[in-house]
Amino acid sequence: VADIDPLRPAPAPVPAKMPLSELIGVMGDRRASMLPVLGDDGKVREMVTLKTLRSIQDNSTICTQLIVADATIPAVSARRTDSLQKVLESLARADCEELLVLDEIDEVIGVVGHADVARLALRDAIRQKSERD
Repeated sequence: VADIDPLRPAPAPVPAKMPLSELIGVMGDRRASMLPVLGDDGKVREMVTLKTLRSIQDNSTICTQLIVADATIPAVSARRTDSLQKVLESLARADCEELLVLDEIDEVIGVVGHADVARLALRDAIRQKSERD
């Protein structure tokens, strides 16, 4: 993950008690595929994904009665020292597009996703080709 430099900034976390109907607007405004969720203890331990929201949004009656905490999944995360293979495995296992990157004290320092890994692989392939030529 350290090879992805700079990391994309993480979106600002949303409170777990935010009404889900409000979150839908926030997620659209931020154009994010996931948002970190701030727990009562001030830590990010969960996240909400666009995929989850889409499945809930289909039932608008239920959507108006829920809060963000009702739609979260455990935060999928990596560290700067993790391999990109581990990142891809975590993304596949969680079936999400992005994950949070945490520092040594579990603070969110950025996000990484499929597109970041692909850009890095392309950059390396171009560099290797130019070194051969």
